[in-house]
Amino acid sequence: MKFRFMIAVFLMSVLVGACGNTPAPAEQRDTQPETAVQSDTEQSGEPQTEPTVAVSSEESTSSDSAAADVDVWTPDSYYDNLQLLDSYTLTFTYKVTMNGKEETWTWKQSTQSEPEITLSTWKTTQSGDDAETALVTAADKTYMVSGSPKTCIVIANAEENKNVFNPELILDTFAYDLVAAGAGPEMNGRATDTYTYDNTLADGTSYQSTVYVDRADGLTMQWDVSGKNKNGDNLEPFAWTYALSDINAVPLLDVPAECTSISEAVWPQPADAMVKMQTPEMYMLESAGSVADTAKFYSDAMQKAGYTPAEGGMESAEMVMQMYAKDGSTVSVMISPSEGKTVVVITQS
Repeated sequence: MKFRFMIAVFLMSVLVGACGNTPAPAEQRDTQPETAVQSDTEQSGEPQTEPTVAVSSEESTSSDSAAADVDVWTPDSYYDNLQLLDSYTLTFTYKVTMNGKEETWTWKQSTQSEPEITLSTWKTTQSGDDAETALVTAADKTYMVSGSPKTCIVIANAEENKNVFNPELILDTFAYDLVAAGAGPEMNGRATDTYTYDNTLADGTSYQSTVYVDRADGLTMQWDVSGKNKNGDNLEPFAWTYALSDINAVPLLDVPAECTSISEAVWPQPADAMVKMQTPEMYMLESAGSVADTAKFYSDAMQKAGYTPAEGGMESAEMVMQMYAKDGSTVSVMISPSEGKTVVVITQS
């Protein structure tokens, strides 16, 4: 059961990561403002997809139409100049009402440059239930901690997982430039300038936005967006806030405590193997060898390591499962093809 849970969460993370790296479709920008939180927490306890937002381009002030002498802030600059900082925290909070029920999605990411580590947390609130997932990316590994009690999964050699649970899918669809509106408040000890946008369509849907930009370094200190969406005959509110804090003051980040008990695997592995995922009970790797050659490798290597073949193994044209026993524990080795490579999943119980 634990193994099935781990695989489900891993596949979820890859799916969400892919969504986080995908630009918003062009047709999404051409519709009326709509927001919706899409999640599957009822089935797995973890959000399966990110909230999505589509923004109307009608009656908007775009970079193409803005007058040349008007000082504007463009939405694609919200990440500008973060590389100038030694460390920082970004927080994104999104609230939407759908059919009278309010749902909240919160994403928080702390980043430090030396050593390079990123901590991200994702939390949804639905019907009073909270579910949080935390990810720490360090070197070539992503550590994912979730569930109750907290369980760690190590996702190795997975560059795409650095953007898991990223709010870019929402932020990148905001299609309006904001116009300068004078000096803003001091934030984190920095003087800011204010930029605003306000638009209401004929059907009542609306979009209001204010951004505060660091005057010296051009950092986006806070970006607030709110409005109302048309849902049938009703207008329902939504709002999000993107904020920068802990500038050069993030406490030292490290691997989550729940993951420190996961040591480097002691299982045999082919010379060309690349470890993909690891938990306290499971180890997954990828090899270029054939299923038959990999099965032969494990048949020899496991017995040399002191494991005795046990009942329960099976073999088909596409998959081999080997069972072994040692010191009162049972180990399964499942070998199968995947996209031109061979995947090995070793589970101990």
